[in-house]
Amino acid sequence: MVSWPSPDNATVIRLARDRRLATLLTEGELAWLLDERFDAPDEIWTIDLLRADAEHGWRRQRYKYDAATDVLYFWGERPLDVVEVRAMNLRTLPRFAPQIAPSPAAQPTPAATAGAASPAPQPAWGALRPQLGGAA
Repeated sequence: MVSWPSPDNATVIRLARDRRLATLLTEGELAWLLDERFDAPDEIWTIDLLRADAEHGWRRQRYKYDAATDVLYFWGERPLDVVEVRAMNLRTLPRFAPQIAPSPAAQPTPAATAGAASPAPQPAWGALRPQLGGAA
């Protein structure tokens, strides 16, 4: 008999997947989630991301996350031109921002956070406008 994972299991696996994906992004790098599919019997997430950075430009990347082995596989990428990116209407796409819960051991104590500086702001959508020719 096939054992189907519960929706909660898919959520747990998504969090593990996001931890792996987050290690690929550099600080300030922008990424959007274009598509995600969960194969319940094999416990595999397939993810398509749109990424943008100054060095590589716009690109669509596909990854597969295998929960059984806790491995993130790169399945390729395709460069995108500005016309394709404009057609996607980025404002309607979800930004990839992993919701990663820190481990209890990593939780700072109140004394350690007293007087700590707030984190640096992330670049805004407007930071990419020159690459898009000013159109939104």
